[in-house]
This record gives sequence, C-alpha cells and structure tokens, in this order.
Amino acid sequence: MPITASNLMKHDFYEQAYDEQNAHELLVNTDFMRELGALMPQNDITASFLTDAWKECVSYTYGDEMIFDEIPSDIANYYHHTQNAVKA
Repeated sequence: MPITASNLMKHDFYEQAYDEQNAHELLVNTDFMRELGALMPQNDITASFLTDAWKECVSYTYGDEMIFDEIPSDIANYYHHTQNAVKA
C-alpha cells in the first residue's frame, strides 16, 4: 500500500494527513497559515505554490500535528530559493 495522505486517512492512521495531492487543504488550516505566513508573504501562499513546494522539498506524507515539525520552514526555504533564482 502506498504511503499517501489518502491511504493514511482511509486506514485510520491519521484523522488528517497531507502530501502533494492535498497540500491545498493547508490553505484553510489557520495555525499552519499563520506559521507559514510569518516566514514568507501570505499573498504568495497558493494551492499551486504549496503543491509545487511539496513536490520539490517535502519528502514525506505528514499526519495532522506533524505538519508543524519542519514543513513551514522547508516550504519557506523553497519560496526564498525560488525568489532568489528569479532575481538572479
């Protein structure tokens, strides 16, 4: 069985889990958006950005509370890296 957010929830490992397939759901997670918004401009946090960032820099499927461990800083680092690449 692939370790995806969908499978983890379907088999009751997590009530909610996140991966690139449902990263857009983080847009409605107030705590996550507040934490990520403190690290990068909130206006730049879109569903497509989160999906791209997840594919590029987040290497795991994360369960509910685990999304606060490293993901906001990983995604913000990806954002700043891509912004610097555009400016160069």
